Amino acid sequence: MRIDDYKPKQNVTEKINGEEVEWKNGDIILISSGTASGKSYFIRNKLEQLADQQNVNILLLVNRKNLYDQNKEAIEDSSRIKVELYQTIENQLNEGKEYDFSPYKYIVCDESHYFTTDSGFNDNSDDSLQAILNLQSQIRIFMSATGHVLFSYIKDQYRHKLKQKGNKIWTYSIPIKFNQIASLSFYTDFYAVEKWIKRKFNKANDKIIYFADTIQKAFELHVKYDDSLFVCSKSSSKNKKYLKHVDDDQVESMVKQNRFDCKYLFTTTVLDNGFDLKDEQIKLIVCDIFDVDTMLQCIGRKRFKNDQDKVHVVLLNRSNRDLNNYLRSVQKKLDEADAFIHGGVEEWKKLVGKFSRQSNYIIKDNATSDGKYKSKKTVSRVKYLQAVATKNRIKAMLDQNRETNNFREETGGKKKAMPI
Repeated sequence: MRIDDYKPKQNVTEKINGEEVEWKNGDIILISSGTASGKSYFIRNKLEQLADQQNVNILLLVNRKNLYDQNKEAIEDSSRIKVELYQTIENQLNEGKEYDFSPYKYIVCDESHYFTTDSGFNDNSDDSLQAILNLQSQIRIFMSATGHVLFSYIKDQYRHKLKQKGNKIWTYSIPIKFNQIASLSFYTDFYAVEKWIKRKFNKANDKIIYFADTIQKAFELHVKYDDSLFVCSKSSSKNKKYLKHVDDDQVESMVKQNRFDCKYLFTTTVLDNGFDLKDEQIKLIVCDIFDVDTMLQCIGRKRFKNDQDKVHVVLLNRSNRDLNNYLRSVQKKLDEADAFIHGGVEEWKKLVGKFSRQSNYIIKDNATSDGKYKSKKTVSRVKYLQAVATKNRIKAMLDQNRETNNFREETGGKKKAMPI
């Protein structure tokens, strides 16, 4: 894959072109654009300037603690922008309280794909999303490079409702380009990647980022390589035994300087959103994350300084067997959710069996507030949407694999994947 120029021909401020003055309370704004397209610049400059003229405030919501810290570092105390985590809203809602949005005219949902991509392991993202979408006196802004699932849902479900109230959905889209990717390769055995690193990235100042799909894998590689930094989420109780291996001073330095000082950075998807690494010495990104949107966010952590600043990308090659197994698993969850949606608990029990103990992350239990420790099952909208998107994406990948292999056979080649 050859690279010419990464920077988008148009940035977000140019795309919006002053229309922010026409946005009305109750409107929804969808901004779809990749990294380095100026989403943060627009919020911190143009929108804050407008908010200052209107004597109103902005609530900027983010999904990761490191991104929260990075924004707090960049935004002055006198700013009209308050930075908050989505999880803070969700925690209040879980406690039976309402989050007070009234001090703000603009609610900015940065990295808004969080609502769908995090839904596989976060039962509460649906709650914060609905709280924001139910607001009528604020302007809601959703920004993401990979927000297509969420944006389609908002358009389908809210365009007509808003129109009836005299409001509208404003959509701004800048196509994502991957011009700074020097090469794209796939691997089936990480040992091959390690040999490739020794051969091609053996200079002392060559840096490598590895995004692992499990904390155990990231930690094991950190132990294996001395000159490395290990990063994982501090918010999950399951990560407790690994936290002592996270060098907080180095992580804090990385947040402030947008660079790490060792050769290797081994991390989970805790760094997948919004966090910037502006370092020309980062030469390789290895990623074994299955979800394509999350993988794109991981790659987007590397920010480019000029046309000569390029990065090689290596992704884990999934076999057709892996894809088919995952597809069956997702389809089973969707079938159960559909049974529940159309026939309630009784129809769901007919499908799964009365005493089924298998969990379904799409169907969640909501504790009641009567103190009797009962639960009421509901279907998470964002989990359902993400599952449908995943199913369609896997089907497309399998169809593409079949077409590719058929072409190879027709031209005298062999069926195979393309590892490095």
